[in-house]
Parts: sequence; structure tokens; C-alpha cells
Amino acid sequence: MADQVYQQPPVSPVSMGGPSGRKLPVIITVLAVIILAVVAAVFAVRLGLMRNKSADVPAGAENVAFETQPEKPVGISLTVSTPANGFVSPGNIINVSGTTVPQATVVLYTKTGESVLEAGTDGSFSGSAEVGPGLDSIGIKAIASDGNESTQFRYVVYEP
Repeated sequence: MADQVYQQPPVSPVSMGGPSGRKLPVIITVLAVIILAVVAAVFAVRLGLMRNKSADVPAGAENVAFETQPEKPVGISLTVSTPANGFVSPGNIINVSGTTVPQATVVLYTKTGESVLEAGTDGSFSGSAEVGPGLDSIGIKAIASDGNESTQFRYVVYEP
């Protein structure tokens, strides 16, 4: 028996976990399941299947205007008496008159410039605007002290 040499049985990588030989395959399986779960969650988030339900916006609320923006001014009364639309003038200075709210600021503007007037206590105003040759427009803007405003236009022709 002295000639017999003891040989150790071969060790396989699967049986390295101990006497049962099952620890390593169980750890690999658990890690694989965790990795697959993380990958599935990433894809679900990218596809929009998982989201924060508390952050949902009610239907139709995406177009709601919030009170953080100032309100737009409401139009005020503005009546332009002269000139009439289509008025033909031999001169480049056009008289503009009308009524609006009392003591409103009235701005007359054209391509060639602008002038600022103040309406009287009864709301009447009168001033002049310089126009260029041919067809021109006169903008008449009335601005009340509270910021409300109205604008009208008159189209005139200056024929020198």
C-alpha cells in the first residue's frame, strides 16, 4: 500500500461554496435578479410607466393662468371726432380731437413722430399730428390714470 498515492478529488468552481456546493450559484442568481429588476425599473421610468402620482396635473389645468402675472388693462372709452378715416389734406398737419375719460393721457403718433396731450376734466382732447406724403395713419391712444387704455387709428392722405 505504500505505492498508493492519495489523490484529492477535483474541485469544480460550482462546488467552492462549501460542503453543499450551492452558495455560489444562489448568490449569482440573486445578483442577476437584482440587476434585472434595476434594468426593468430604468426602462419603465423612461417609458413613463412609473411616475410620481402626487405630481400629476389635473386634466385641463395645464392651461390655467395663475395670479403671478399682472392683469391686462381693460379698455376705456375713446371716441375720435376728427379726422375721419380717408380724410384727404393739402397740408401735413392734421387736427385730431375727441373724448375719453377725464384727465387721461392721450398720445398721437405717426411715422414722423408723436405728441402727448392731456384730456380735460370733461374728457375732451384736441391736438395735431404731422403726417408724411401719401397714405399715412394716426394712432390715438388714451391712457387712464389706473393704466387702462384704448387705441384707435385714423387713415389719412396728405396730398402736397
